[in-house]
Amino acid sequence: MQLSYAVKQSRLYVGLCAAAISLVITPLHANTFSQLAINLGHETNLSRGLDSPHKEESSSLAVDYSFGKLYELGLKNTLVLSAAANASRFNELRGFDHVGFSLAANYNYKWALGAYAPTLAFSTSYALEEYEGRARDNGLLTVDVSYLKRVSPAWFLTLGADYQKSSSDNLPNDPIIDSFGYAPDRTLPFELYDYDSNSVYGDLEYAFENGVLLNAGFRRVNGFSVSSTATPTLALYKVAEALYTDPAFKKGWVAYQLEADTNEWSLGLSIPSGLDSSINLTYNVYDISAMGGHNYRNRMLSVSYVRNF
Repeated sequence: MQLSYAVKQSRLYVGLCAAAISLVITPLHANTFSQLAINLGHETNLSRGLDSPHKEESSSLAVDYSFGKLYELGLKNTLVLSAAANASRFNELRGFDHVGFSLAANYNYKWALGAYAPTLAFSTSYALEEYEGRARDNGLLTVDVSYLKRVSPAWFLTLGADYQKSSSDNLPNDPIIDSFGYAPDRTLPFELYDYDSNSVYGDLEYAFENGVLLNAGFRRVNGFSVSSTATPTLALYKVAEALYTDPAFKKGWVAYQLEADTNEWSLGLSIPSGLDSSINLTYNVYDISAMGGHNYRNRMLSVSYVRNF
């Protein structure tokens, strides 16, 4: 799995920016932190297939390690610089195995002193995902703004919006796609992960007296979806934004990009297992409405162990 020159440049640029910020700022206090997360999950439609023959499910194991430093810039503002690495393995669909790397910067401004004062947060991150096949390799730039408010001793509210720019390597000519002979006057690009998206979201958390956290969230995404099929048709070709042989499957499958709106519902439960660790349960439902009247749904259930250092 090799990164293109442009992607390497992007990663280097972000890394240099993060390093520069850490060098020029001389805060009063700085705290380092790190976190290890081990996640077991199951997805009902990992391939984002439209119908039963193309809905491929799989269980997975993921490991994520992140580290960073929190800078206290003053009484009401902080800056967090962090980096992370992760790896995922899918038991039934090994073609979706991947590794990832990311860098992030987050600035928080608290309007006043006290636990109930609202906080405005600005963050940006750049993440890379590398698969066995180049067609699914991608880089993701995210810019996010959010509003955080403790409503009561138990309730905590988060509202936000973000913009994402996804990019991928330029892919070589695909003779399988060319052989379809669809709409010769309209040649589709091959890059499945070249797109922009934006979303709004909200999350409400309730803290029990014993330290257990319960949260529910919703996110609305206006963007695109990448799905897989073993039977590409002319109708699909006419509404797709990009098309390429899917490297996640051995042969005969095609991945395609569609303009889509996604509604994501989430429910989570965090149970303390120690002073610096917890067991987390998460359930997500993704309802994807795409061009051409296509509707895709995926459900994901996961349990994870999180340890802070």
